[in-house]
Amino acid sequence: MNPIDISGSLGATSGMRSYTIYETASGTIRRVMHGDIDPHQQCGPDESFCVGAHPMVGCRINPSTKQAEDFVPPQPEADTEWDAAQRKWRFTAAGQARRDAKARMQYLEKESQARAVRELLLGDQTALARLQAIEDEIITKRRDV
Repeated sequence: MNPIDISGSLGATSGMRSYTIYETASGTIRRVMHGDIDPHQQCGPDESFCVGAHPMVGCRINPSTKQAEDFVPPQPEADTEWDAAQRKWRFTAAGQARRDAKARMQYLEKESQARAVRELLLGDQTALARLQAIEDEIITKRRDV
């Protein structure tokens, strides 16, 4: 894996260098620094550096070779899949549908339902029908979760 080319953004004659600071034991990239700096002074006791700017997501520094390599972090949830182009985990269509259903249920229970209950208590006879419609939608959404 090659470092990110930043020469265009800094100017080819700027003399600025890029350094990737990473955790020595695991190779996890912690930060990327640019400029006329001493990278030794920027590293903590458990950190090392390599020359070049490397992406912080989907990449790690191999501690033995000090070369960047592709890295897929552990899967955060069962209904996610790795998007190699974006270099991150994304929800599957089914996973996103479950998240959307949960969010809709929470909205109905916290926002819509509270208003309908208040209106029913104040004597609005149409509020009971709205409460039943909210409950029917929540029951439908529970099937998706």
